[in-house]
This record gives sequence, C-alpha cells and structure tokens, in this order.
Amino acid sequence: MANKETNKDRKGDDYPVVGKPRAYNMLQGYNDYVDDLCKKKFNYLTRTDCDGKGSYTPIPGGHYDEPAYPAAYPKDHPSYTPPAEVYPKDHPSYTPPKDPCACKCDTVEFPKIEPCISVKWGDSECDGLESDDMEILCITVCNCYCNVTFQDFTIGHIKITDMAGNPVPCLPNGDPSVQVVPSGSICFGDICPCDCTCNKPSCVSREFVVYTCGAVAKCYLLSFEDVCFTVCHEVQTKQCFKVEICKD
Repeated sequence: MANKETNKDRKGDDYPVVGKPRAYNMLQGYNDYVDDLCKKKFNYLTRTDCDGKGSYTPIPGGHYDEPAYPAAYPKDHPSYTPPAEVYPKDHPSYTPPKDPCACKCDTVEFPKIEPCISVKWGDSECDGLESDDMEILCITVCNCYCNVTFQDFTIGHIKITDMAGNPVPCLPNGDPSVQVVPSGSICFGDICPCDCTCNKPSCVSREFVVYTCGAVAKCYLLSFEDVCFTVCHEVQTKQCFKVEICKD
C-alpha cells in the first residue's frame, strides 16, 4: 500500500500563494528563473535606428538621466566622442555597463475616460413608477472610444435614496418601501471599442428591478457605485539593436 502524502511532508513552496491560481505561480517562478539567468549576462546590445543607418537619437522628454544610447557620429563629425576605454573586471577603473532600462518610474497622466451609462424603463410613454409597483429597468453601458476596450466592466452596487442621499424610510413592519434587486454586483464583461466607420458606439445592457410598496410619492436618487473597469489600449512599437559579429 502506498504511503499517503500528508501536509507535513510537503514543503511550503509546493503550495500556491493564497488567492493566486497555480498557473500564475508557475509563470512567476519561470520569470524569476529567467531573470536570474539574464542578470548574469554582461554586454548590452547598442540600440539603433530601424532605418539601418546605424544611429539612434534619444526621444526628447525621455526619462533617462542621460541618454542611454547617444547618437553615433562619424569620426570627422564635430560631435564625435571616442568610445571610453574598456577595463577588465579586476582593474581599479572598471565600471560595469550602464543598464539602458535603469529609468525613473513615473506616472502617466491619462485623459479622463468615462463610459456612457443610460437607464430605460416602461412599456409605453404613459407608464409610470407608482407607490406599489414592480418595474424592470435596463442599464446600458456604451463605449464611445474607437481605440480602447472597457475590460471586466462591473457596477459594484446600486442603491436608491432620497435626493439628499439619505436612506429611504422603511414601512412600519420594517420592510423597505423602495427596493432595488439585484443591488450588485452586475457584470457586463468586456465592452468593445466604438465603430468609428459608422459612428456607432459599442453597448452592453443588463436588467434590474425596482420594487415599491407604500412608497411616498416624490423623487428619489438612483446611484451606481463602485463602477469598475480596466481601460485597455493596444500599443505596437518597433525597436532595433546593432549586433556586431567579430572575426574568429
């Protein structure tokens, strides 16, 4: 009979981090392994323009203290600077190569990006919310941007209050006089970019219900709170490096 493996027989590293799927931990372990290997490499390839002319001019406004890859000038150019002497590791003047990605971490200032949310209800123009009623309302969330996706769009909480934001008083028996079902969370999934060829926004709708029972006839405030989504914008770029092969 095979011996059963108990929790005490297993090492802590065998278990995934709490709240993280095992696949995530496997990927993180692989990333750490490759990072350790790459840190042992010594030389950096020189970045170059992708036009094949062998020069690279740092982008104005870049966040390096000094250009990691200065422009390459011919020897007869007034701005030519001879390369610094390279010393072996055991030499007192040896300095390790500069990491071209040793940049300053900064915060990108994004423009204000908001979804367009609308609410519709009623089977006709004459329909109305009454003191004792049940109405199905539709929330529609639209993306009016051509180049971004609203990923994992959710409305965390829906609540109804008086116009000052105070809770609606309950009935004498303790039951709510106005109730929203469900009160959250409502998931919309991904909302794709707007179709700019025909100026048609991309929209996703969900339903919720408003119950009233002995509600006072007046205006109420319907609030969508904890509206959460990730703005995804695809970026494609191109970078080139010079690879110099020496003769044996």
